[in-house]
Amino acid sequence: MTEGEESYRLLAKGEGFRIGLATGPGGAKPPTCTVEFLVRLFPTGGRIRPDDVERALELVRKLDGMGYSVCFQEDGWISCEKQVGDAGPEQEARRLQAIMQGR
Repeated sequence: MTEGEESYRLLAKGEGFRIGLATGPGGAKPPTCTVEFLVRLFPTGGRIRPDDVERALELVRKLDGMGYSVCFQEDGWISCEKQVGDAGPEQEARRLQAIMQGR
């Protein structure tokens, strides 16, 4: 990575989600590392039932509680980001994958 560039590494991918690590330029400071988590909450054009909305809300609350900023995207997706903590990106990716397996 050269100064001023951002790099991205895919950590995991599955049905309806993707987890990556973005490393941004730090300048005089160490580079910033952010875990990015993209999740499809609702299928495009699909009928949504109240149970679907409740499951989506439960996931958003869980991610918010884990320190992620959550933003709605197009086509039923959300993007979630947080700075990498002491646990490291691979461990965070495993935590997120476990959450997705429970859905």
